[in-house]
Amino acid sequence: MQKASIPELLSPCGSKEALFAAINAKADAVYLGGKEFGARQFATNFSEQELKNAITTAHLRNVKVYVTINTLIKDVELKRIADYLIWLYEIGTDAIIVQDIGVVKLSKEIVPNLPIHASTQMAIHSEDGVKYALELGIKRVILARETKLLEIKKAYKNLKSCNVELEVFVHGALCYSYSGRCLISFVLGGRSGNRGACAQPCRKTYSLLVGKKDEYGRPIELSNVPLKEQYLLSTRDLSVYEKLPSIVGNVDSIKIEGRMKSPLYVAIVTDIYRKALDNIAKGTFKPSTQDIMDLKLAFNREFTQGYMLECKTVMARDKPDNRGLYIGDVISYDYKNKKVLIKLKSKLILEQGDGILFLSEDGLKKQGLMINKAPKIVKNIMYLDIGNPIDFARVYLTRKQSLIKKYKNIISTPQFNDIPICIDIELLEDNTIRLHSKFKGKNLKDIECKLVLKNSIEDARNNPLTESKFEKQFRKSKGTPFKVSYVNIKLSKNKFATIGKINEFRRNLLEKSANALLESYIPKSIDIPNKNKILNFVDIEKNSIQKLKKVPCLAIYVDSIDALTVAVSFKCDRIYFEPKINFKEDSKEITEIIKQAILICSKNKRSQFIWKLPFISEMENLEMIIDSIHNLIKFGLKEIMIDCITSIFKQFKSSLKISGSYGLNVFNNYTVSQLSSMFDTLTLSSELSIYDIKNLMSKLDYKTDKICNLELVVQGNLEVMISKDSFFSKYCKNLTQNRNFLGLKDSKGKIFPIYEDSESKIHIFNAVELSLINYMPDLFDVGLSAIVIDARNHTDLYVEKIVKMYQDAMKYTLDDDEKLKE
Repeated sequence: MQKASIPELLSPCGSKEALFAAINAKADAVYLGGKEFGARQFATNFSEQELKNAITTAHLRNVKVYVTINTLIKDVELKRIADYLIWLYEIGTDAIIVQDIGVVKLSKEIVPNLPIHASTQMAIHSEDGVKYALELGIKRVILARETKLLEIKKAYKNLKSCNVELEVFVHGALCYSYSGRCLISFVLGGRSGNRGACAQPCRKTYSLLVGKKDEYGRPIELSNVPLKEQYLLSTRDLSVYEKLPSIVGNVDSIKIEGRMKSPLYVAIVTDIYRKALDNIAKGTFKPSTQDIMDLKLAFNREFTQGYMLECKTVMARDKPDNRGLYIGDVISYDYKNKKVLIKLKSKLILEQGDGILFLSEDGLKKQGLMINKAPKIVKNIMYLDIGNPIDFARVYLTRKQSLIKKYKNIISTPQFNDIPICIDIELLEDNTIRLHSKFKGKNLKDIECKLVLKNSIEDARNNPLTESKFEKQFRKSKGTPFKVSYVNIKLSKNKFATIGKINEFRRNLLEKSANALLESYIPKSIDIPNKNKILNFVDIEKNSIQKLKKVPCLAIYVDSIDALTVAVSFKCDRIYFEPKINFKEDSKEITEIIKQAILICSKNKRSQFIWKLPFISEMENLEMIIDSIHNLIKFGLKEIMIDCITSIFKQFKSSLKISGSYGLNVFNNYTVSQLSSMFDTLTLSSELSIYDIKNLMSKLDYKTDKICNLELVVQGNLEVMISKDSFFSKYCKNLTQNRNFLGLKDSKGKIFPIYEDSESKIHIFNAVELSLINYMPDLFDVGLSAIVIDARNHTDLYVEKIVKMYQDAMKYTLDDDEKLKE
């Protein structure tokens, strides 16, 4: 395999110590965050001065630095973001990692030469999603962890000429939900994962419930499904180390997760993947048993090769924390000598300072122990001194002293990546010395430095300089970014300089070369934008609230023909229909049921029909949908709603309206402006407050921009997770008319409804139903085009009652406004 096909190795840095761990373990690039706007709010992170120093430290080793701005940004924060973007550009940041599409637009306008990487929080999971990102000006897409390798290969091959890069996670923690599509931490405690404050409720205990639904679709007569596991949403950790050759050659960068992890973790994992990539380049890679053990000792919740490699075992539902390395089982306890006897399943030799964990089979009982002296081992039986009886079944090594010592040494010893440098030296008759260096800098571009020192040497009285004496001193480059490849010397005869002087020549040249290396990362002054002009640009004056006032229409999401029929009969203005039909099994039935829905809506000219498409990822399903849309346009389909970033539906712009659901995470006016070119209607994020929405709406420039209609979901159980987990599918499929509810119950007794969509993905909904009916005057004030009731998973009677309630509330609000005018 050619070296050119080896991807970049990208490592996490949540602290200064982790930065040195990554660099010293030979990462090609690192990603880190400042104190604000990063998705790891609870990592140590970097102050502005620390961040600037980190970039200098990395660039002196030719290591790139990507700064995370991977949270959703409110309008009140845009001014700070603009200032931050300009500063990051000025200090030589190699790229920013962004979730918010509005920040992408802002960055392209004010610092167009600052490369943008689309965060995995954008949940881009298809070739068409990458194409859309490319249209936005994004240089690299960090694909969703759910993207299959087959689709990654296809996208990499097809888009190779498009100047867009692909990045994938290869090691570290996994989210249960598609990243960027999880609201469960937000709805449970106000700590938004999209704002960097996830409380990780997926690592908590849940029980599975089945039951019936009442006349409105609410759960009744619930009973527990008996399960051995308690951590139903807890995933294993990703590790594709053993299958790395199948990924190499199909992506531009492989990424290690772990900004919340220790420097030791960063050093171990980076070093092992570095060695693997280097061996793949040489054609000598063979998975190392020792490296696999070391990866497990660094941290693991058990490993999985993930959805990318279509692994069937992604979940770790028995326990949510670190497992360590399984080494054996307790077989008995010697009460007389107070020793526990362990039958070893590993050839590891335990040493003083190692840590072990005893864990019961059910995972409920555990005890840790630090080994004070090396235990006795006879024929695979280890005799371990311990004060109290242990009857737990399994034994894990959680701390290996020799591994810690090895990598602590790597972390603490400053290292350089030894950039090859070529040096030319010329000594002239007039006692001038000319020094010239050449090396590869940013993006492997040649950098040259010249140094001319007049009257720096003298005529030799005796013992004139030799080439070997010069070369010996100039090859000393320790403590610099460089490793001298060759020294070319042209000497005039009978010249002399002391060894100290020659060393001074070398230090001056290498120092100038190091500065040139750093300068290669810094933009030229002509490329740096005018701050005041830019900051005024984003600080648009608010319009008056009176100007924003608008009577919204009433929209509704439904998933059955019965519910749709009721919505039409009550004259809902916009009816979004998302039928629960499996595309693979019922592709023809989908077309027929959509036709039926179109006919029902056509009986009331006021009711607009919109086909609400599922969160699409499987290419074969997408092709079926495209075929169905072509057929349905002829039948009268006029609008669709999509839930993800993709370019494939642009082909219908001339014949269809396209709406975007709240899964697009519309958080600020820049996002609205950016997406308005494709979408006729957008749904605002449910994480925004009324104040945030007023602020957003007031800053939209309707005079100069084409701004689409904006809606807000005001009623229903919000969708808090979307997952490819197949565990709940069998329960969904086994539900009957008599037992038609499936849900999760948390430790506080809250019940979260579950349903499986037409692509066999699992959707988890909030336990508490959102209701903004008491805020109707505020909703009229903000200028929304529509307010939306999410009636999916509810009955036609629910639709009847809720629609009537909102229509009455809207009427009363209008009447009150008229009275105020009088």
